[in-house]
Formats: sequence, C-alpha cells, structure tokens
Amino acid sequence: MTATAGMLVFASTLQVGGGEQVLATLIRRLMAEGEAVRLLCLKDAGPVGEELAASGLPLRCLNLASTRNLR
Repeated sequence: MTATAGMLVFASTLQVGGGEQVLATLIRRLMAEGEAVRLLCLKDAGPVGEELAASGLPLRCLNLASTRNLR
C-alpha cells in the first residue's frame, strides 16, 4: 500500500442526524482501509464525535458558539 498524506475531514457539528451518520460511516470505512483520517469540528463533538474519538479517530473540536461568522 502506498503511504498517503492523510486527510482532514471538516464538520460544523457532530450531533445525531442523518448527515452526521453518513459522515461517520465514511470515516470508519476510510480508517478500515488504512487511511490516516483526522476530524475537525467547529462546535462540540456531540454523540457521533465522541463515538468516533473512542474508536481512535483524532478529533479536534473548536467549540464555537456560532458558525455563522468566523471572522
């Protein structure tokens, strides 16, 4: 297998929802295939983020109060 630089996955929130579940499934599959994945979340980790972090995914949450104005 060829080494890759890895990837950073960016999400605004990781609360429970359909989009978050799809993202979690994608991340799990990438990790299972040997990809180096990291996750950056603008808000808190939420249940989906906590589950991913518990499985060994490097996760960083910025805990921003709002994502509407990032200036």
